Amino acid sequence: MSLTGILDMGRRALELAQMRVQTTAHNISHADTEGYSRQEVFSAATRPTLVPGGLLGTGVRPDAIERITSGFLEHQLLNEKQALGQLDLLATAASHLEEVLSESQVGGLSQSLSAFFSAWHELAVTPEGVAERQAVVAQGEALARQFSLYADGIDRVAVDMRSDLEGSVSTINDLTAQIADTNRAIISAEAGGNTANDLRDTRDQLLGKLANLTELSVVETGNPLDFTVQVKGQTLVQGVQAQRIEVVNEADGRPTLAVLQGGGANPFFDLPERGRIGAALQVIRTDLPAVQAGLNEIAVFLAAHVNASHAAGYALDGTTGHPFFTAPVSAGAGGANAGGATIGAPAVVDGGTFTGHDYQITFTAADTYQVVDTTSGATVIPATAGNYTSGATLAFGGIEVAISTGGGPPVAGDTFVVAPQASYYTAMRVDSTLADNPQLVVASASLTGLPGDNEVAMAIAELANAATMGSGSTTFTEAISGLVSRAGVDSAQAQKGLERQSLVVEQVQAQRDAVSGVSIDEEAANLVEFQRSYQAAAKVIATADQMLETLLNM
Repeated sequence: MSLTGILDMGRRALELAQMRVQTTAHNISHADTEGYSRQEVFSAATRPTLVPGGLLGTGVRPDAIERITSGFLEHQLLNEKQALGQLDLLATAASHLEEVLSESQVGGLSQSLSAFFSAWHELAVTPEGVAERQAVVAQGEALARQFSLYADGIDRVAVDMRSDLEGSVSTINDLTAQIADTNRAIISAEAGGNTANDLRDTRDQLLGKLANLTELSVVETGNPLDFTVQVKGQTLVQGVQAQRIEVVNEADGRPTLAVLQGGGANPFFDLPERGRIGAALQVIRTDLPAVQAGLNEIAVFLAAHVNASHAAGYALDGTTGHPFFTAPVSAGAGGANAGGATIGAPAVVDGGTFTGHDYQITFTAADTYQVVDTTSGATVIPATAGNYTSGATLAFGGIEVAISTGGGPPVAGDTFVVAPQASYYTAMRVDSTLADNPQLVVASASLTGLPGDNEVAMAIAELANAATMGSGSTTFTEAISGLVSRAGVDSAQAQKGLERQSLVVEQVQAQRDAVSGVSIDEEAANLVEFQRSYQAAAKVIATADQMLETLLNM
């Protein structure tokens, strides 16, 4: 090898050492940058020269500047962040719901229920009392308002969750657009065969933020044009293209997600379960409706039992048939009915046999019907030829209702539905007739027992301890306590789950940082090593220069 070759070899070693010092300085400057992956300059031997006796080395050259990362840890960190985002919002929602249902506040539902039954007990003690009747109406209205307050509180949680869902979706759209733009920048930066390390770090940071919001899967082949981000099978990023999503409502009003494509919105086939939007969808679509259904069941059964007893008794003026609360059960005709028959307002007449189920009355002929309990699937009244008479009372499940042929007879295939009102607890009220005239509040079970008979008042008061719910196994107070307890348990479990998941994310993050993060001590040691390499390379150049000078001076 010539002396000029030695000089060139020293120059390349000098440049490599300089690149390593610069890369080390870059690492140190990003020691506190979240998501930064430390970089390292790798080298390779240059092509050797053939000389007598063998191949003579010609030095070194920079081979690549690479990010030090672990694909496994990066993937695991994304997964754990999805779970963390989900549990974070679930814990928030559960805490808010627990506050709504809390019995520690003055005027909780259990306290209102206790005051209501106490008022009936006072009426039973003084069955002829007018002031006691006014107290019963007042406590009934207070109880109804408490149900309404719970409904308002649950609605506020639903509104907050909907707002969080829409905000998360908006952020997702911004992040996916940024990921697509970053892919475009990576393609441009790597056009010459280099690796855009900092841009790839930026993309990983965007994915980390996206993982906190939704359940995602990433397909990466190394080519940015093939880089794909999917959410439950829906592609949101494909290379440099991003698709937006939005929140839309299903037919029943529940929110769902849709991808905006070709001027239209295509609903997701399968909704994400993790991330903040997975949690928001779960709360709105599943958790809150379950609590609402539980409250509604208590209100419906309470009104059904009180109304059945109250309507069977006699007021001070000798009248009977007065419901205490507004009707908890409603009826309606099927949308495809071809006949002219109409159904009247149903009434609960027997609290003991009231099921709270949905029923369908189906006419198999103009004078024949059957009744099916659509909740259980059982036929409670089989079709019997001629069993229908216009205006006659149909009785099933503690309910009585009449179907009349005022607009014409029914025809085969006509249906009528009798069911508890789905949101009765939000509109439950003391019947307006009693609210306007408390003297119509019933205490007596017979006309002859007026005014001293207290049988109805006592029967309603005793409902406080009667197992009227859960197929005869649960009292109203126990049912309320069950709802409140579940809310408390759910809140505690969600908070514990959040704490555990936070630790998991911290551990995985620590493992990731151990591989990809910057250690100041390690980088400082590298600086010393690379500085000496630089000095040694400079010494080679100086030595070769002296050798060349000696040769020229001969």
